[in-house]
Amino acid sequence: MWDFVSSVLKDPERLRLGVDEMLGREKALNSRAPGEDEEAWLKKLSELEYQEERLLDLYLEGKLESDRYESRVTQLKRSRMTVQEELEHIRNRTARIERLEQDRDALLNHYSRIAVEHLDKLEPEERNRVYKMLNLKVLAHRDGNLEVKWVLGEDPCGDNEPLPPGSSRTRDR
Repeated sequence: MWDFVSSVLKDPERLRLGVDEMLGREKALNSRAPGEDEEAWLKKLSELEYQEERLLDLYLEGKLESDRYESRVTQLKRSRMTVQEELEHIRNRTARIERLEQDRDALLNHYSRIAVEHLDKLEPEERNRVYKMLNLKVLAHRDGNLEVKWVLGEDPCGDNEPLPPGSSRTRDR
């Protein structure tokens, strides 16, 4: 299995395609996630601010008791904090995607040079860390076929490159 994974990591174009696919999935997740539309959260924040102003008006006009006012203000402040946290989460995710896109080429070129020089020298523990970073999952079926999934794409063997013979059965890899 390691020979297959390292061959992919050493191929800059194949690695670029995988990273592009990963970025595409992130963008799709970011744009389609229910409740994560920044405009909707900004509108909710505006509504909460209006409710707090209205609540203060009612209290100052003597139409609301002090304990009820304090209770409701506390609820509104908690809601506002939640909305602000969601907005921050959305902005961080968007900024992260933008940074990844900007740095993609430089990172891939640098990583592919390092990969060629160092991947073959990794110890089994370090290889295992690479598998975990790639979220590599290999399922061996009873008929001898392997099913492989990872973060770089739905089907790492999509180009019909066969997995190395015996890679899932070799204990030291």
